[in-house]
Amino acid sequence: MEQQQKHTLGLAWISTLLLSTLPNIIWQEFFGAPGMALFWVKIILLGTLIILSFFLKPVMELRLYFLLILLLFSLEEFLGIISRTPIWLNWFPQSSTFIKSMFGIQLLRFIVALLMIIAMLVIFKRPSRFFLTPGKLDAPSSKLIFLIDEGTSWKKLGWILSLCITFGTLFFLALAGRPTLSQLSKTLSMLPLILVLAAMNAFSEELNYRSALLSPLLPIVGKSHSLLLAALFFWPGSFLWRPLWHSRRDYGNRVGVPAK
Repeated sequence: MEQQQKHTLGLAWISTLLLSTLPNIIWQEFFGAPGMALFWVKIILLGTLIILSFFLKPVMELRLYFLLILLLFSLEEFLGIISRTPIWLNWFPQSSTFIKSMFGIQLLRFIVALLMIIAMLVIFKRPSRFFLTPGKLDAPSSKLIFLIDEGTSWKKLGWILSLCITFGTLFFLALAGRPTLSQLSKTLSMLPLILVLAAMNAFSEELNYRSALLSPLLPIVGKSHSLLLAALFFWPGSFLWRPLWHSRRDYGNRVGVPAK
């Protein structure tokens, strides 16, 4: 690997680490909620890197990567401001049921994803350049240590992963919320809406935190590093979430089913 490529790769890793939610987590654990301070630090960092990209070759190769992250941060903050306006809070009050409040959250994320699609269409011209294309379910998967055999089709692997993730999540939520059978039966009537919300969330996350990162990185740092960098940028955010339901009564209140 050439020296310049090493510099570009090192910069990609360090900048992704700093721009991820990992600094927010460290700050929160030791000093409390960071507020907007870290957001503006990241915006300044991105602005500095974009300016340097006009003068330094290792940074120049990552300019599009930094621009897309800057756009993503800006859109998320702008939609976050909208979510705090009186009219939005009137439509989706924080005291509303889980379905209504979660729809408000997912709607904002979905709007960000649609705006990112428009931006990437302008930049890349073709949807296939940022992976907005039907997947090939018969494509073979790569080997993953002892968990996945090389050559397993994604049509088969998708079902396996879906079942594992679904039942694993349900187990986690059952431990956190301890819902009664009555609450569970009433919640099942909302299953179609829950699936719609899950689909909206999946689409938004894939566009905002996979497509927007992989498309500029792949030609520069290659497949393995691109996937790892996208994962590094995305996964720490899960740490900031807490169980949605901390008690049986809380479970009932969130989904709109009274606790007894």
